[in-house]
Amino acid sequence: MERSCSDSVEITNQTFSALEELNVAMSYHADWLKDLIRGLLCHEPARPENLAPDAHHRCRFGRWYDGAGRHWFKDEPLFADLDERHQAMHDAARQLLQQHQPGTPVDPAAYERFMELAISFQMEARQFQYTLLQRVCAVDQLTGAGNRYAMFHRLIEEKERAGRTEHPCVIALMDMDHFKQINDVYGHIAGDIVLKSVAQYLTRSLRKYDSIFRYGGEEFLICLPDTALKTAEKRLEQLREGLAELTIPIGAAMPLRLTASFGLGYLRPGFPIQDSIQHVDDALRKAKEAGRNRIEIAH
Repeated sequence: MERSCSDSVEITNQTFSALEELNVAMSYHADWLKDLIRGLLCHEPARPENLAPDAHHRCRFGRWYDGAGRHWFKDEPLFADLDERHQAMHDAARQLLQQHQPGTPVDPAAYERFMELAISFQMEARQFQYTLLQRVCAVDQLTGAGNRYAMFHRLIEEKERAGRTEHPCVIALMDMDHFKQINDVYGHIAGDIVLKSVAQYLTRSLRKYDSIFRYGGEEFLICLPDTALKTAEKRLEQLREGLAELTIPIGAAMPLRLTASFGLGYLRPGFPIQDSIQHVDDALRKAKEAGRNRIEIAH
């Protein structure tokens, strides 16, 4: 099912909440590790839950993993890997505790194996956090479109693919006409509503493998992989016409209608990405100079 920009914003907010919970869960793990090492050094009796075959389910991190963690991350591939490393760490801890006799030195080999697994688990958890954070940082928080960070990563991929397969990729810069007047007359909250509405309209109207990114201000970059220039021009003409017919409610005021200008061109495999963007930006400038609400092709 295709996701809208508002869906992306909601998913981003949920991911932030889930990351906060994961941080708390990792602090549980740190406390557990500290208690276990103190018990070994101080010759304290092993806690019964640490000797259980299902110890990885009984600790506070394990209870979080089986509950809230599974709710948030059940579809994430790295989440299953995290469980495997967590279980392996607890299995090694149980073997270490079973072999250790109070008042005698800890077996160095068993302790080293346990610590390697504990560090590996911690690194895996931090990598999982980093992966989720990268995803969150790739979304523009206002519109739900990709941000510049995500844009350049996607364009690098599409440039490489276009060069390898010789299937053209087209990019376009879209700028909303007279957007400053909306902010000046109706206020910045109304301007934000317009930006979100336009991003949602573009996302609904594009193919599922096309991409939209907020390039800056009221400008959006659209990436159309495996698309010839003439085909892309027709598709963007439909977007331009549909956008001109779109009515955007902004509260008590009359619904707004607006238009947009487009600069269109190829993502060229043999040139830097910024050069391709500059070419379509030049075409966009020509579209605005020619009266706006039109498409210009970069040659």
